Amino acid sequence: MSIARLPAELLAIIFARLDYYDRISPSHVCRIWRSISLSFPSALWSNITSSCTVTGALREKLHRSQGVPVQLVVRPKFWLVEDTIWAVVEHLAHIESLDIHLDDDSIPSEADTAAAVSVVQALRAPAPLLTTLRINIDDNFSCEIPPPHSQSMYLPFDLFAGNAPRLRRLYIGVGFVVPSYCAALRTLTHLDCTCKDVASGVLESLDQSFPNLQTLVLSYLYCHGVLLRPSRLQLEQFELMTWDRLVVDHFGIPRIKHVGTFPYDGWFDDFSAACGDDGPGQLTGCALCFDHLHFKVWDDATGNSFYLWHIGSFSFHRDVAYPPRLWDNLQSFVVNETAIVKNEFPLLPQMQHLNVIVLDALQYYDARYPRSSTGVFVVTRDLDPIRCPALRTLTIARLDPGARVGHEVDRLDDSRVYMALACEDVANFIRTSLQFDTPRLQSLMFLGVDIIFDTESCFVALVEAADVVQVREGYYPNPIRTDV
Repeated sequence: MSIARLPAELLAIIFARLDYYDRISPSHVCRIWRSISLSFPSALWSNITSSCTVTGALREKLHRSQGVPVQLVVRPKFWLVEDTIWAVVEHLAHIESLDIHLDDDSIPSEADTAAAVSVVQALRAPAPLLTTLRINIDDNFSCEIPPPHSQSMYLPFDLFAGNAPRLRRLYIGVGFVVPSYCAALRTLTHLDCTCKDVASGVLESLDQSFPNLQTLVLSYLYCHGVLLRPSRLQLEQFELMTWDRLVVDHFGIPRIKHVGTFPYDGWFDDFSAACGDDGPGQLTGCALCFDHLHFKVWDDATGNSFYLWHIGSFSFHRDVAYPPRLWDNLQSFVVNETAIVKNEFPLLPQMQHLNVIVLDALQYYDARYPRSSTGVFVVTRDLDPIRCPALRTLTIARLDPGARVGHEVDRLDDSRVYMALACEDVANFIRTSLQFDTPRLQSLMFLGVDIIFDTESCFVALVEAADVVQVREGYYPNPIRTDV
């Protein structure tokens, strides 16, 4: 049968499996294929990515969408920025997500940066379907402290003609200045800004410009000016990727449910205050993962969490990152095996649940050589034991490979790799590396990790370590995720 006689729906499915940049070619093969390509805009032309290297090309792609809701990413060359933006404006009425990215190749000189940041001034047509706006301008020409607002993007008061009722998320990769009132931004709940410098006046204006803001993520090098009054925003989540105590105090961390920042003296006191009077005594979650670089603590009683990053660079201020009150109140601990090997932990008097994440698949993937490398379940003689007198349960698990954060390497959680531990090694780890008061654990669970035993005595040694031993499929959910 001729390929031209295949059902149109089947051909559309085949076209949809092509990479976006390859979908243009089938429409040029013959009239039938072109007709089919244009007859399924939702399947083929609702997610558009364009480098905008040819004048008019973006208009043609948007025309193919035939008015269906579109997710649009544009990375125009500098000389085509104006052509690109006007093509976007013509189709704002059916764009759901808009991502405008200008990189160093698009900005040939530092003087052109001012022109680049003006692109937002053209976005003055209604955008009734728009939910997310991203504007990122890479400018790495200078590391000097710039004057306030020297290269800032001024958001117009009539952005989207004041008509963007679904707009909730704004990501800006450049310094910005907001008007005191902008109807299109009043519904915003998530603001993420990464820039070289920010003015204190801009931070103070967020109260009035974004009254419904729930999530604020800030990353900058310099802050100009002094913050004179505390913020009135009722934030649910606040992340500050540059340490600035004045900004921390301005937004009032003790009032915020989910916080991410650098370690600072007194952070646990602020976290306890956010949890309420009973917060410190109710602390039931803590995660130390990804080779001692990230740390997250949460309170199951209130749902509050505190996320710290770049812990490794603060190793000389250990009591700042890990205050004694944290360990004293800890009841549940999630830790990767690398952190166990590299660190000595203090007494954990209340910890009842220990979850060990097996990260290095290359250590345990081959059942024929279960002791061929130096994982924590193989080399225990040089480890300082974890003192946890109240320990009741131990879970040994693989991390969910679908919950990616930070810079983890994909091979660590390759689902195609067979993970297996020897019974004797696990029993030896429990016996020599964990110090608890009871003769045996209540529960020992393997999640996504198999167990192997060469002799009956090896299996008996493992069974004697806990009242209940379970082996289950699946993964441990990533506790470090910050997109709460």
